[in-house]
Amino acid sequence: MQLEEIMVVHVSVKGNEVTAFQGEAGGVVMIPFDATIDGKYFNGTVLPGGIDTQVIGPKGTSHTLSARYMAKGKDYTGEECFVYIENNGVICNDVEGGYMRTTPTFVTNSKALDFLNKQLFVGKGEPDGMGVKITLYRVL
Repeated sequence: MQLEEIMVVHVSVKGNEVTAFQGEAGGVVMIPFDATIDGKYFNGTVLPGGIDTQVIGPKGTSHTLSARYMAKGKDYTGEECFVYIENNGVICNDVEGGYMRTTPTFVTNSKALDFLNKQLFVGKGEPDGMGVKITLYRVL
């Protein structure tokens, strides 16, 4: 299996608008964010309303996440378009170094980016200054 890097999402967490609770079964955190996206096929900005919801296990070491956001920008032909991204995955802190892996799905109105609507993708997240860098790959 080969991977092709298609875009990088540079996430910046907004102020202190985080909504969270903790209970016996674990907790939930909802994090609004801003982001820019750059890559070989699409460059743009995430529109207001992007949210990352994380369900945290009772020991705090494992998380599931679901981030949903809409970006506006230009495809590789220079045409303006929208790209909706739903990025689900896991954050694991109970192994050395930890990791974040995702399986993004896309919906776009760009004819040039129609492959986003149809193919399989994976992602890798890592800390990046005051936010997170999420690199998204097409599975070939």
